[in-house]
Amino acid sequence: MAPLLHRTQIARAICGLAILMMQHAPGAAEGIAGQLADLALDRGGLLLGERHRRPASVRLFLEVVQRLSARGACPVIGLEISEAEQPALDRLAAGDAAADAIRVPSVIDHAAYRELLTGLAELSRTGCGRLLAIDGGPASNAPRPAVMFRRVSPYAGVQPVVVLVGKKHVLKRIEWLPSVPARVRAPELGEQLAAAGIPWVSVLQHWPGECAGPRRGRLAPIESEAGRAAVGMTFAPMAAYAPHDPRAAADVVVSWDCR
Repeated sequence: MAPLLHRTQIARAICGLAILMMQHAPGAAEGIAGQLADLALDRGGLLLGERHRRPASVRLFLEVVQRLSARGACPVIGLEISEAEQPALDRLAAGDAAADAIRVPSVIDHAAYRELLTGLAELSRTGCGRLLAIDGGPASNAPRPAVMFRRVSPYAGVQPVVVLVGKKHVLKRIEWLPSVPARVRAPELGEQLAAAGIPWVSVLQHWPGECAGPRRGRLAPIESEAGRAAVGMTFAPMAAYAPHDPRAAADVVVSWDCR
């Protein structure tokens, strides 16, 4: 079982978030992408958990990377793609291949994700940003989260790292039911980073209800109503206990509210 988030870490994250949200109030030019970029720079890394195949999610991730690059903070960009695809990602970044040449898992593949790959490659060709495939390949015997940790942890404290993965992978602590087999209990990426004392920001996203029109994203503390809802929905399909304190699971939430 991963250790509970230390109280001073929680306090620091809340304090930093409060300051950043005052600096980037609603209507500010940079919006939530700028706020997330600030958090990534402040802590050194950011895990953006997503519900797959949500175009707004991948576009937000691209905007965060663009904000970091515009500030000269060239990030390592972790993607939920098999590490076996790293040579293909390198060719894409060099301009020697198209995004369609990358084998993307079907569960996350959609048009907006291919656009994300193209946009990230264009940024990388400016000399700012490195694309990193962080998932385990078909031939890997190691648990997927272990591969993710091995791929991203060498960059911690060296340069900013931003990662786009499924929402379960960003959780800082999971308390599984006793009936869950050991192979399922492998610590997730967020848990391993927390256990190693590596400072990161874990971000969940919340999609409340159905909208007749477009949605507008906003950043909120994880202990807010939207944050608690995101934590609850993330844990609902899992054979695990939902934490009483949502701050044990993640730091902040992006809530995609109906306009």
